[in-house]
Amino acid sequence: MKGTVLTRVFINTVSALCYSLIARHEGSHRRAGVFPNNEAVSFVVAEWRRAPDFVRAPIFLLTLLLCALSLLSCGRPLYRLDGPQRLRQLQVWHKLRVLRGPELLQFYESLVLLGYYKSLEQQGASQGRTIADS
Repeated sequence: MKGTVLTRVFINTVSALCYSLIARHEGSHRRAGVFPNNEAVSFVVAEWRRAPDFVRAPIFLLTLLLCALSLLSCGRPLYRLDGPQRLRQLQVWHKLRVLRGPELLQFYESLVLLGYYKSLEQQGASQGRTIADS
């Protein structure tokens, strides 16, 4: 799958999801000079790649479906939408129980937050701080 067009669309969609979920989680608590979003995206993609086929394939397909639904409803794939439009799409997806929308978003949110805080902790450690010090 590496290098295919669908894989690139998948990774772009995962990146957009990660950025949106981090922004939603951070809210107004964003810290100046701290931007571990790329590391969180890398963490999520690495965890997905490590998953067994019976987990990896459905996540891949459902994520592409999320991107396709955005294309149908907004005229652009999820990763080409601005932040507020992405969040609206995530709210719509969350309501699509038949397509496992809530579970997929919960999967991503869990991994995103793990990767995000891991990255924050590593940045803090390199500066002699911990997250608790913030």
